[in-house]
Order: sequence, then structure tokens, then C-alpha cells
Amino acid sequence: MKKFKKVLVLTMTILFACNTIAAQDNEQIDADTITTITATYDGFITGSYSFLFLNDDGEEESIFFDYASDSVLEMFDLQSKKFEGKKFEVTYKETIVVEEDEDGEEIEYTKTTIISLKPVQ
Repeated sequence: MKKFKKVLVLTMTILFACNTIAAQDNEQIDADTITTITATYDGFITGSYSFLFLNDDGEEESIFFDYASDSVLEMFDLQSKKFEGKKFEVTYKETIVVEEDEDGEEIEYTKTTIISLKPVQ
């Protein structure tokens, strides 16, 4: 019986610790969407990677990416002007993120990350 109590107390302690650690993470990821488009690199503008692409209506539209994976940044120095005007197949991930602001209010936003870039001829 004492062994059972020890196991129960240990299990409860571990579960409590895991729950506490998870609760401290203020970023919750609800869903990811992965999309691929063909786009022309427009440059690094105000902290975002900007690309131009044709939307479903055939109109040119800009899309801005806040982040790029380490593998993309190792292959392409997107902060230089070297790749501006070049066409790429851009695969990116949109993640819905929920954070609490300083007032405890939940703020939801979409985090866009380039996960793959392939030059298009």
C-alpha cells in the first residue's frame, strides 16, 4: 500500500509539473496551413520578406513573410539585393498564434514562415 501511495504521489507530481510548464508557454499554436505559390522576390522591407504573385483573379499582389526557416536563410541571403526580381516557388507555413497581452487579453495573429524556396527559370 505504501508503494502504491508513493507511485501515486510521484505520478501526480509529474503531471502537475508538466501542466505548470505547459501553462507557462504563452504561445499556443492552433493550426498550421502549408501553401506553395510562384512569386517574384521584391526585397526585405521593414523586417519582412516581400514577394509579388498573381492572385486567383490574375492581379498582382504582395505577400509578406515574417520569418524564414534556417535552411532557407542558409541557401539565400534574402536581406541582400542579390535575389530581388528573381522568381521562386515559395512554400510557406501559416500558423495561428494566440498570445496574452499585458492586460491578459488574448491576441490572435497569423505567423508566416517560408519553409522552402526553389528558383524558377
